Amino acid sequence: MDRTSGLGLFILLTVSCRADERGAGGATGQGGAASSTTTSSTGVAATSGSTSTGAGGAPIPITNPVVSDDFADPFVLRVGATYHGYATNKAVGIYPVRIPHITSTDLAHWSQPTEALTGLGAWAEDGFFNWAPGVLEISPTRYVLYYASKRAGSSPAGQSGQQCLGRAIASSPDGPFVDELTSAWVCDGGPAGYWSIDPSPFRDVDGKIYLLWRQDGDPNAVNRAVIRELAADGASFAPGSTMVPLVARDPGSWEDPVLENPSMVQVGGQYFVFYSANRWETASYAIGYATCASVLGPCQKQTASGPWFGSIPSTTLRGPGGQDFFTDPNGGLWMSMHGWVDPKVGPASGGGRALWLTHFSVDAGVPKITSP
Repeated sequence: MDRTSGLGLFILLTVSCRADERGAGGATGQGGAASSTTTSSTGVAATSGSTSTGAGGAPIPITNPVVSDDFADPFVLRVGATYHGYATNKAVGIYPVRIPHITSTDLAHWSQPTEALTGLGAWAEDGFFNWAPGVLEISPTRYVLYYASKRAGSSPAGQSGQQCLGRAIASSPDGPFVDELTSAWVCDGGPAGYWSIDPSPFRDVDGKIYLLWRQDGDPNAVNRAVIRELAADGASFAPGSTMVPLVARDPGSWEDPVLENPSMVQVGGQYFVFYSANRWETASYAIGYATCASVLGPCQKQTASGPWFGSIPSTTLRGPGGQDFFTDPNGGLWMSMHGWVDPKVGPASGGGRALWLTHFSVDAGVPKITSP
């Protein structure tokens, strides 16, 4: 039985913007699709529904969450009139599905999950250890899936071993994606325990492509979001490029104990980095952001004193995070995210992190989350 049927709650969040931020013009984001962005909240309201436009152009009502089953750390890539959703591994029965993949033509109705990552890298430990994917379209016959996984044999046992990044190639967004590497693609140096996780691709207006990820460069250091330019093939880094820090967790703030899931969007020449922070398994998990002077920074955090978007008591959405950005065929800007559905918050409650979608707009330079 669908425990979230009839919820249908869509969030409308109007936000303020500094005088020097501009929202006019185009937007760019993951997978080559245009994207949008946001800033500090000034008000929150809920509406009973939303609409999308299907392949035939007719409005389609949307009920959130659009996928009520567990679909954590979601990434949505539109290819033509089809939306492809990817997420952290999940169980189907007793079997793990490495990077579940779902499709939709209207954002309201989604297929049952299949396994996108059938060729796990030999460096990665199999099981429930494949996290937070992002997918980049290089050409109509080349797609690159970025994922995080536990490095095989790293200590301690279970999910807490060293997390590293891999990339897998396919000729279709449906997969099958195969990682042919025998060693992890990105495993930020040091002994076991250093983490590289939550990869998110970004395509800039000049066509250059980048990868953001969460890095823990030292077990005793503050974790941070970093970025590095990719080569044109999407499967390697650009010659001469280096990893650049963008934002870091502020110890003692609402972000403790972790800052993760970075994603970037650009609107009218202004770059934004969004991130998730706090404890993923609680209603305190939330989304923050920073503004950046360029794709490589420097960035100024705008949510140091509190999250930009968190749990909304008037709705059933709790602990939103894992945000990323995509567009519809009409150029409409959307954010995908996961969130618990009250009252089932946290794995101990038997709940899952469902897939929620919100529509972005920019009005006179002021970014908003709106019901489309």
